Amino acid sequence: MFDDKLSFEAYNFGHLMTAACVHYRATGKTNLLDIAKKASDFLIEFYNKATPEQARNAICPSHYMGLAEMYRTTNEKNILIC
Repeated sequence: MFDDKLSFEAYNFGHLMTAACVHYRATGKTNLLDIAKKASDFLIEFYNKATPEQARNAICPSHYMGLAEMYRTTNEKNILIC
């Protein structure tokens, strides 16, 4: 799906993670949070392997905000990559 790591579609992952955390806090349901966990795992793997070109072009503030919310919600230390 995201074969091109410079693809713009991954931009929305941060917003997905933030929305999933708010949804979980409001409803207690984990269905959207489970999807957001997969997105955060994807981003963490991406960040660990990013080339300088990718780091300049594919990483955005919404990712950092979403990952911060995921950590606050799940308390999973592997999310703290930065």
